[in-house]
Amino acid sequence: MGGVPALAEAGAAQGLFTSDQLAMAGAIYLDGLSVELLPEWCNYIGPWRFDPERRELVEYFLPNRRLGIVHMAGEDAMRADPAVLRLVPDMQDRPHQLSLRYPAWEVPAVEQVAEAV
Repeated sequence: MGGVPALAEAGAAQGLFTSDQLAMAGAIYLDGLSVELLPEWCNYIGPWRFDPERRELVEYFLPNRRLGIVHMAGEDAMRADPAVLRLVPDMQDRPHQLSLRYPAWEVPAVEQVAEAV
C-alpha cells in the first residue's frame, strides 16, 4: 500500500480528513478487496428533503425513500462544527434549517422553519 501515505498527505492538506474512508479505499482499490456497492439511498449525497411527519431526511424525488446514510461530502463546515445548519426543503417545498447530522435532526429544538424568501 505504498500509495496510501501519499493519499493521506494529500487529503490532510485539504482540511478535514476521514481516515476510515481512506483505509477502505486502500483496501478496495490498492489491495483488491471485493466490494458490493449499496443503492444510492444508503449513502446519499443530496439534494435532500425533510419529511416533518416522520422527522426524517428523504430522497428529493419520488418515491421519497427514507435515507439510510447521508454523505457529508462537501459539507466541511458542518463536519467541523455540529451547530452549522443548512436549508432543506420539506415535502411541500417549505424550507427548514437543519443539521444533516443524524442525532441533530432527531431533536425538535434544532429544526427551525426558515422564513420565506
